[in-house]
Parts: sequence; structure tokens; C-alpha cells
Amino acid sequence: MKQNNSEKEYSQVSENNQIEEKRFKTWEYFQKQLHESQTCINHLEINLSYQNLTQTKHKQIVDYIQQQQDLSCLSFLINEKQKKLRLLNAKLLAQIETNVTYSPSLLISDSLKKLKNLSQLQLGMNSNNVNNEGIIAIISSIENQYQLTSFSLELENNQIDQIGFKAITSALFKLKNLNLLKLNLNNNKILDESLKDLGESLVELKMLNNLNLHLNCKHRSDYGILFLGQALEKMSNLTHLELDIHQKIYQKLEDGLVKLAQSLKYLVNLQQIILTFQDFSISEIVAQNLGTSFSYMNNLTDVTLGLQNCELSDKSAELTQSGLNQLQFLRKLYLNLSKNQIGDSQLNQFQFMKNLSKLEKCTLKLGSSFISNIGALSLANTIQNFTQLQTLDLNLSKSKIDNEGISMISKALEKLESINQLSLDFDFIEVEDSSLKYLSFSIEKMKKLQKLSLVLISSKISDESVIQLGQSIKNLINLQKVMLFIFSSKTTNLSNNLLMQSYSKLKNLNTLITTPKLWQRCSYLKLKRLFKNRQKKQISIKENRQNSNQKLQKIKKAHNFQIVDFNLTNFKLVLM
Repeated sequence: MKQNNSEKEYSQVSENNQIEEKRFKTWEYFQKQLHESQTCINHLEINLSYQNLTQTKHKQIVDYIQQQQDLSCLSFLINEKQKKLRLLNAKLLAQIETNVTYSPSLLISDSLKKLKNLSQLQLGMNSNNVNNEGIIAIISSIENQYQLTSFSLELENNQIDQIGFKAITSALFKLKNLNLLKLNLNNNKILDESLKDLGESLVELKMLNNLNLHLNCKHRSDYGILFLGQALEKMSNLTHLELDIHQKIYQKLEDGLVKLAQSLKYLVNLQQIILTFQDFSISEIVAQNLGTSFSYMNNLTDVTLGLQNCELSDKSAELTQSGLNQLQFLRKLYLNLSKNQIGDSQLNQFQFMKNLSKLEKCTLKLGSSFISNIGALSLANTIQNFTQLQTLDLNLSKSKIDNEGISMISKALEKLESINQLSLDFDFIEVEDSSLKYLSFSIEKMKKLQKLSLVLISSKISDESVIQLGQSIKNLINLQKVMLFIFSSKTTNLSNNLLMQSYSKLKNLNTLITTPKLWQRCSYLKLKRLFKNRQKKQISIKENRQNSNQKLQKIKKAHNFQIVDFNLTNFKLVLM
């Protein structure tokens, strides 16, 4: 595949700080500039997509980078997948693919050896077949960078085992000034001993306040999680913690999870926490300790808790949430309890969220559960108290609620006057015309709404309620983005065309994502007329139909329309 001819070399000098930026979109442009640059480069981006990285090219790249002693931002774009390696304010940006003919590990290690002013370094080589030898070469060029304050290493899906992991943890001992550390070692052979080494290294980083660990694998046991918990309880300086240890295969790790949950209560300075325990078995003991730890973290403003498919019962889910009601400064909450055995008795415990009246952003993933209309009533009574809420994402797909439950939730939404982003997923729920109308009236009252996402798959929805939805949407003059998926065998051309007319009234609309069915029923000429006042129009068709090419040709002939994409499975219309 050839690089697009429109991609040209880009060079810019900032008027304020005299920083020169250069971007090379092809290997030829890079070669041209190798000896032409007269000033010191602070920001450099090289795009070598679709090029093979040979030994000759490797040497030229390394030599050029090593000459830039004051380099603050360097970007490599190599091959299609664009794996990122970022260095900003002495951050290295690179994008590396697996099918290079010369080692990306050597390219990185050689490039870094003579860069002495690094303060922030991010290396990303996901899915690059990096082995122990490669990571040791990279680490050897980093471990003497004592001035580093931020270090990110992304090595997901490689071939690193305990030997390579030992090299990483040994280097961390020397980076005493780190205040931000991110390690993504998902899908490598991480053993319990490796996690013990990591814990010992983390405890020595006294300046660390931001820790991000992704350690998903199938090789560790209860002891590895235990070692990690023992380290965390000694890291009271942390203000931000992201910990993703979800499993690729299902495991029951009781003692380690208990210790990990208990250790969190010592992190009293945390402001943000992101925990993902997907595919574990969360017992009531683990849940109770997790809830207790939350009650100690009074400074939290942002909580993300991913407990999907964790065999949560009503009682364990209640215990997990028990400490959240004391977080008076909480502004953002993401709670994923999908694919668990929770039902209505657990939803009654959502009453505790009434204390979180200052929430500004709330995401509740409750799909594939046993929640019925009783639980929907409890949830509705809770949501209506979030008077300061600006963003709400509610997923009840594949739950047990019906038309009545949707109506109760719709009534609660009427009181959210400050909301500007709303996402509702009622997939595989038999919504009827009456509840969709009620929902439409509620949405119409959200005058500040800028983004709307609605998913409804129901055989009971007819033209009447879809038309009403369109009438409500056209009155939301601030809407900028709409994603609407309505699947029903009862709707016809009438409702879909009227819906498109409603969209045309929204002068601020710049993104519309809707269903293939609506696209198939909408006349191209009518579409052209509806949006004829737009200065720029882009249409992106994504559908697997034999006549898609014919449709594309028709669109291309329409005045001022441009085809962007047509390879995927849904229709997307972008108006800019």
C-alpha cells in the first residue's frame, strides 16, 4: 500500500517559544531533511507507515535523533497499526508494527542512549514480539535517566517472562524522582515472584503519586495479588491509582483479593481510583473490605469500579457500594456491575447514592442482570436527586425491566435540567409506543443537551412514537451529536423520513450516527435537500450490502457530498 500523496512534510515554528516542529510523512521526506535542518529540533514526528525498517534506515533514524540533544517531542509512525511510543517535554513518540525487518527494541534503545535531558518518557511496543533480550536492551538505556519524573512502559501481548520483568523492576529502584509510573504488561508471563519484585520496587519510590498498573495474565496466583496488596498499603502518597488485574481465564483468588481490598484503606490521599476486577469471583468478604476501604478515602472525586462478571450477589454488591455514600467530594462515578446475579433487592441499595447529590458525571452499567421494574423504580428515585448531573450513561440492556420500568426512568430524567450528555441503552427490552413517547417528552425538556445516544430494539415500536421522538429532538437546539439505533419491524419510510427532517432543523448538529435501515429508506435527493444549507457535507456509509457501491456512486454525484468510509456494518452520516 502506498502512502497518500497528500501527506507532505510539515514544519512549524512557534512564535511564543521558538520551538521548531517537523513532521515527515514518508521516508523520502525524512531523508531529504537529514542534513538540511539548521536549527535545534524540539518536536519531531516521522511517519514511515507501510515502509520496512531496514538496518540502514535504523542507523539513519538513530543518528538523526541523537544529534537532537534538546529534543522534547519525537514521533515515529512506522507501519499501519501505529503502536505508540511517546516522549513529550523529552517524551518520545513512536508507532511501531510487528512486521518490521529490524528490531524495534534496538531502534528504541539506540535512540535513547545519548538523550540526556529526558524528564518524561513513554515507551509503547504492544504486540511486537518483544522478548527478554529486547526489553533488557531498552531498560539499559533508561536506568541511568535519574531525572525522569514520568515513565510509561506499554508492552502488552509480548513474550516477556520473569527475567525481563526483573530487569524492569531493577531499573525502577534507580528512578527515585518518579512521580508518575505506568506499566502495561498484559498478556505476558507474569509470575508471583515478578509481582513481589514489583512491590518491593514501588515501595522505594517515595515521590510517586500517580500509579497505573495493567497486569492481566493467566500465570499468577493468589500470592501474586497478595504481594501487590502488601506494597500498596505502604504507598500513602498516591493521589491517582489505576489497577487492572482482570483475568483472561476465570480464577478464584480469595486471600489475595482480601489483602488488596484491605490495603486500599491506607491510600487516604487518593483523588482518583480506577479498579478493574473483571472475571474474578468477588466473595462477600472481599466486597465488605472493598466497601470499608472506600469509606476511608474521603478525598476521592473520581471513582471507576469495574466488577463485570464477578459472580456478585445482591449482598456482595451492596457491601461493595457501602463505602461510596461517604464520599462527599465525589464528582465522577463509573460503576460496572453487568453480567452478575444482581436483582431488585440490590437495586434498593442504590438509595445510598442519594447522598451523592453533587455528582456531575455518572455511568451505570447494569446490563445482563435480573433487575426488573421494582429495581427500576429504586433506580429512578435515586437518579432524580442528581440535580447537578451533566453526563448520564445508563445501560440496562438484557435486563428484566419492561415498558413500565422505562416509563419510571423517563419520569426521573425530567428533573435533570443541567444534563448535556445522555446515553441510554435499552437493548433487548420490549419498549412500547407509550413509553417511547414518555421518554421523548422527558428528553425534550433537557434544553442543554448536546450529545444524545439512544439504543432501542423492540418489535412493538411503530411510526407514531418514532415521529414523536423526532419532534422532541428537533427542539433541542444545542444538540451537536446524535447516535440513534431503533430497530423495529413496524416502522416505515414515513417515520424515518420525518426523523431525518427533524435532524435537518438542528443547526449545531455535526455528527449523526443511525441505523442502516433508516439509510436504506431515505432518498438521496431528499437527504441532499434536507441539508442543502450546510457549507460542508460528509457522508460515511458503512454497510455490507451488494449494492453499496451503486449507492456510493449516487452519493458522489450529489452536490457537495464526499464519501469518507463505507466498509463497516452500520450507516454513519457526518455533517460538518
